[in-house]
Amino acid sequence: MSFIGVEVKKTVPYNKVVKHVNPKLYEDLWEYAKATWNITDDHGKIVTLSKAKSIMRKFRYKLRKNYVYKDESPDKDKDKTPENDTSNDPFETYDYLDSELWGSFVAIVDSEEWKETSRKAKKSAEQNTDPSHVGHCGFSGLEPHVESRWNQLVSSYPILDLIQDDRSKMYTVSRAPFNPVTKLYELSEHFVSEGELKGTLKKLSIQKCELLDPYDQGAPTVIGMGHVHPSPERIIHNGPIIDGFVKVQIDRVVEGCEGIRLLPESCIPVAVEFLEDAKGNFIQWPAKSIKFADKQFSHNTIEHVSFTKPDEPVRACKRTEPVVASNPLKEKTKVSKEKTKVLNLLEKARARPQSIYELAQQLAIQSDKALSIVFTSLTGMYEERIEETVEFEAVIQLCVNDWIDACFVHWFTMYLYATGGQEGLNNTAYFHPRYIEGGLVSDDVEFVIDHIRNVISFHKDKQWFMAPHIAGSFSYACSKHWILVILQHHPIYNTWMGYLFDSNKSLKEPPDYRITHVFERAIQKKITWDKVDCRLQPNRWECGYCVMMAMYDFVICNREHILVNKTRMVRQSEINEFVERTLKVFISSFRHGEEDG
Repeated sequence: MSFIGVEVKKTVPYNKVVKHVNPKLYEDLWEYAKATWNITDDHGKIVTLSKAKSIMRKFRYKLRKNYVYKDESPDKDKDKTPENDTSNDPFETYDYLDSELWGSFVAIVDSEEWKETSRKAKKSAEQNTDPSHVGHCGFSGLEPHVESRWNQLVSSYPILDLIQDDRSKMYTVSRAPFNPVTKLYELSEHFVSEGELKGTLKKLSIQKCELLDPYDQGAPTVIGMGHVHPSPERIIHNGPIIDGFVKVQIDRVVEGCEGIRLLPESCIPVAVEFLEDAKGNFIQWPAKSIKFADKQFSHNTIEHVSFTKPDEPVRACKRTEPVVASNPLKEKTKVSKEKTKVLNLLEKARARPQSIYELAQQLAIQSDKALSIVFTSLTGMYEERIEETVEFEAVIQLCVNDWIDACFVHWFTMYLYATGGQEGLNNTAYFHPRYIEGGLVSDDVEFVIDHIRNVISFHKDKQWFMAPHIAGSFSYACSKHWILVILQHHPIYNTWMGYLFDSNKSLKEPPDYRITHVFERAIQKKITWDKVDCRLQPNRWECGYCVMMAMYDFVICNREHILVNKTRMVRQSEINEFVERTLKVFISSFRHGEEDG
C-alpha cells in the first residue's frame, strides 16, 4: 500500500473531502497501478481504492493537526520527525503539495461542517468497546493462526470452552491483542472478568436456560431445561433457523410436560412430535419462550435483513387492481386452491436436493398461516417507501426451477439495497421491476418514463442504476422473459453507458430491445449500449435466475468485471447454490416482516 499511499497524495487534491473528489482521479490511479505492477484484472480494485480514500482522510487530518492547529496538538512536545515536525512548512515536508490549494484547505478544515463531522466520528469511535486486533492483513490473514491462539486463550481462560462455534472463536481471537510483557494473547475485562464471560462473548457462549410453554398465554410456565447454542450462521439440521427462534439442546423435561406437542417450526426436518422425544436433540425454540436465570432471552439480538413498514402511505403499482372478496364462500375456495398449489409444489420439490426441499418445507409451513407477506422498501431506496406483497407460492417456485415472479425480484432488489448499505456498497439505485415491465411499456409508456426520471432525479449521487426487466421473448413460445439492464452515469462528463444482459442466446442487439429506447427517451440523452457476454440459459426457465445472479455478483461481490465476462452456460449447481443462499435470507426476514405488517 506504500505505492498507492504516495501516489494518492500526489494525485488527489488535499483541499477536498472524499465525496467532492472527481471519481475519475481514483479510476486513473487504479489504471496507473495496474500498468505499473502488471495487474491483469480488477479483483483488487474496490479494496485498493477504499484504502486509498482512507489514506487521504488520514493525510488531511495529519495536515490539519500538524500545520493548521499545531498549537492545539497533544503531540506538540514529542520528539520531532519530518512527519510530526509542526514547526516546518508543510511544503518542505511534502514537496508535492500544491501551495495554491492551502488557503481553501484551511478554510474547509476550519468550517463548522468539518468540525461537526469530526465530533461525530470521535463519538462513534468512543462507542466501539470491542475493537478488533487483526493487523493489516485483516481476518483472512488471521485465519491460519486462529487454532493456535484459541488454544492459548482457552488455557488462560477455561470459561471459553463455552464457545463452540468456529466463527465465534475467530471473533474472540480477533479481540485478543498480544501482550509483549506476558508474551500471551489476552482479553480485556470487558470480555472476561472474575472467571465469567461478559458482553459479546457471553452472547456467543452456550448458556443454560429454562424452556417456557410456548402455548401458555398467561404466567410463564417452565416445561423443561436445556442449553441455548449460539449459531451465527443461523443453521440447524442443514436448514435455516427461523427468525424469532434459537437453537436449543433439550436436557430435561419437567414431569407432567412430556406430552406437550412441539411447535411445527421446532424441528427441521420434522421428525419429533412431543417434548419428551426431543430430549438430547437440537431443535428450534421461540426466543420469547427462553429464560436465562431471571431474565428472558431477547430475540432482538438476532440479526436479519428486514424492511419496516412506513407511517406514510405508499405508492401502489398503477396496473395493480385491488382484490375484493365479494363472497366469503368463494374466498375460502380460493384459499383452498392456493394451498393445493403449494402442496403440489412441495411434492415436486422432493426431487430437488435435500437442503432445498427443507427450505420449501419451511415456506409451506408459513403459507399455511398466510398466503403472502408484505415487505416495505427502506427509506432512501425510492422517493417514497413502496410495499411489495410476496406470495409464498411464488417463492416456493424457486425450489422447483420454476418462473421467478416479479414480486420476488422486487424483494431481492430491496435485499440488495439494504445489504449494500450495510456493507458500504450502496452506489447502486434500482428501478421498480413492476413499473418498467414489458406489459406496462406497451400499455402506458409515459408512466414508465416518469418512474425512470423520478429514480434518476432522486439518486443524483449514484453512478449505477439497475433495472431487472420482463421483456417478451421472440425465441420461445412463452411471452415473458427476464433481462437485466445496468446503466452507468459519468457525472463529470454527464454521459451514459448501458449494459444489457440477456441469457437467451440470440443475435439481437440493444436497439432491438424496446426498453433501451424508453430509457433514452426518459434520460433525453443518447446512451452508449453494450450487450454483455453473460451466463446463458440452456433451457426455457433459467432467465430469472441468471438475472438475479448477475445482480448479486455486481452489487454484493463487487464484480464490475462481469460487464466484460465471457459467455458460458449457467450450471444447475450454480442455481441450486444461489437459490439455497437467497431463500435462507428470505426466510430469516419474513417473520420480522409479519410483525411490521
